[in-house]
Amino acid sequence: MMLKNLILPVLFFIFLGGCALGPDFERPDISFADKPWVKEKTDHQDIYAFTAIEEKWWESLGDEDLNTLIDHAVSNNLDLKIAQKNLARAHAMITQARSGLFPGVDAQGTVTRSQISENTGTPIGPDNPRIRNTYGTGLVSSWELDIFGGTRREIAAAYARYQNIAGQKRDTLLLVLSEVAGNYIQLRGEQQRARIIQENIALQDKTVRLVKQRFDTGEASEFDYSRALALLQSAKARLPNITGQTDTLIYRISILTGQPPEALLPQLSTEKALPLNPEIVPIGLRSDLLRRRPDVIAAERRLEAEVNDIGARVSDLFPKFTLTGNVGYQSIGADDFISGSSRIWGIGPGLRWPVFNAGRIRAQINAEKAEAEAAAFAYEKTVLLALEDAEAAFIEYGRELETRAQLRQAVETRNKNVHLSQKRYEKGLNSLIDLIDTEREALSSQEDLITSETQSLLKLVRLYKSLGGGWIVLENKKIIGDIQ
Repeated sequence: MMLKNLILPVLFFIFLGGCALGPDFERPDISFADKPWVKEKTDHQDIYAFTAIEEKWWESLGDEDLNTLIDHAVSNNLDLKIAQKNLARAHAMITQARSGLFPGVDAQGTVTRSQISENTGTPIGPDNPRIRNTYGTGLVSSWELDIFGGTRREIAAAYARYQNIAGQKRDTLLLVLSEVAGNYIQLRGEQQRARIIQENIALQDKTVRLVKQRFDTGEASEFDYSRALALLQSAKARLPNITGQTDTLIYRISILTGQPPEALLPQLSTEKALPLNPEIVPIGLRSDLLRRRPDVIAAERRLEAEVNDIGARVSDLFPKFTLTGNVGYQSIGADDFISGSSRIWGIGPGLRWPVFNAGRIRAQINAEKAEAEAAAFAYEKTVLLALEDAEAAFIEYGRELETRAQLRQAVETRNKNVHLSQKRYEKGLNSLIDLIDTEREALSSQEDLITSETQSLLKLVRLYKSLGGGWIVLENKKIIGDIQ
């Protein structure tokens, strides 16, 4: 009957605790994010489509080597592996927080040898020796009841922090994707530049030989020969740096795919054309950006965690109700240790209430409120930076396409000049040196075009990264590990 009288009030308090203290999280209202993309992009509406973005955007570049490198990086990149372990730790913290809702049970066992005082009035004899061994074993349980929702707030905060870490992992994934693609594009661009420089060197070498012949016959001055030789030497001087840059880019790609620096040298050292540049880039709606960018999602979840921390600290102002109990055996003799007469048990509620703590709890609450307010400002800042990043990426990509178009026209004009110069040379109206100079100028324009084509692809990669594209399709296919 006594046990029943103790349990009923406890059950009443358990069912009473249906709400948690403190503020509830509400997503901040960012009204400016729902507006259309800025007006500057109307100059390039022919290259953008306001449909869903290309999730596997790297496949739109039409390069199988790049696709393979992306797959390897997603599976083997060490930064992603570290991020996955951070996520596993955050998941363990959720389990730890949830354990606070359940009773804890400890098994214990003791053997104590002691001596009692002869001056306590307790008779000492064979049945009550002065020196004795005491044996004890049993189970001890303690259960703190979450009446005011502090534990539930801590669980919610732990889950929000888990989602924050998940957002950071996705952001790491986007960075890996963009770095692999960016370094690969730079590699192919440098290889194309090296090819053009080598062609230019061959033309300069031909010019030097012709000028030397004319100098030997007195038809050219020493200054003409010296100038031609200097141009050849300058062209040759550009090649070692480009060769070194290509090796450095291959090293970087190897590291990004989780391999030693030299691993991809045999595969990537052979010259190959730049990837394709898609004619139309689907960009989606501006409002979609906040639901897709991992850094925005992570900032929002951090804010949610801080809000729940306030509720957890507010609950510390209120009483903590516990239910403790134990069951086991205790005896001063080993022979009758496990017997009915040695059985012990106990059960009872407990109350702990911080009546006076010199304002420590309220100071913690104020600190958590300040953290939440700072997290709200950090979220708004993250949103603004995300919009700025995307808007700037749009403009830079569009402007680079304009530069590329102008350079294509320049290359076309230079090629026409080469054709005309060849005809004039055949008719004896131009010298061979004039023809070679015209060809060299055409190669120089082609090099400028290669640089612009490389830059346009790099800015396209930045654009896709700013849109937050790529992580959803990889995560859905379980390529980068589960995020629950």
